[in-house]
Amino acid sequence: MSDPAAESQQTSLTLEQMLGLIALRHSEGEYANVEMLCQKILEKYPGHPNALYFRGLAAAAQGAWALAQQCLEALSDIDGVADMSRDALAGVYAAQQSWQSLVHLADTVLSHTPDNAKAYYWRGLAARGMGDVAAARNDLRRAVALVPGFVEARFEYGNLLLVENDAAAITQYERLLELAPTRADVMNNLGLSYSMQSKADKAEAAFRRALSVQPDYAEAKANLAAILLQSGRSDEAGRLFAEVLAQAPHLADAVADLQSRIAAQTVTGGAQ
Repeated sequence: MSDPAAESQQTSLTLEQMLGLIALRHSEGEYANVEMLCQKILEKYPGHPNALYFRGLAAAAQGAWALAQQCLEALSDIDGVADMSRDALAGVYAAQQSWQSLVHLADTVLSHTPDNAKAYYWRGLAARGMGDVAAARNDLRRAVALVPGFVEARFEYGNLLLVENDAAAITQYERLLELAPTRADVMNNLGLSYSMQSKADKAEAAFRRALSVQPDYAEAKANLAAILLQSGRSDEAGRLFAEVLAQAPHLADAVADLQSRIAAQTVTGGAQ
């Protein structure tokens, strides 16, 4: 239900005050309010770039992808807001898996700024989404080379290496933890990398480190349980698997598959 007093107060605000209020409401996660305030500005100042930008962000936060795309695309060539609107637009394209649009956006940016690390990152994400692993690897590696501290690009590059069972993933995750020492997902993936390279002790340490940062991290619990089960510590492994199933029932099939594969490996090992 609308608040007449609040609406009256908003009507009396200057444009600058309205934009300040919009930024505040956005930071508080009041996206419907942000959209309403932006609409008020756009009714009076059609095409106002800041109002379009925040309306696009609010729409994206609420999953209204078409509206978000419409607002942000209108800003992609406007000086002063182009860079930030392109960042947001790239996120909208990625969320919708509009990979060709993301490639076009990246190529447009690279045509003006050929060493733009974000554009290589976007294009790498799109290539991965379209199944072109080699192109994704090249673009993500280029993004990391251009900006070594680009955390998300390095994370996605490491993830590609992990999927390919490339030991170089370990180096990427270890470097990431220097840049972002509290990222539990990086610790978990580092543990997976160690495990795939048969470094069980280091894998266990990485999974435990992830859980020390994020105790409810179900995937890290399941991965730690697998390491423990492989080394014969079935009691702790069983407790962790039970916690995972209670906390994240959607992982039940993955846990069952993991347990059966470990059991098969144990039988095979014992028969040799």
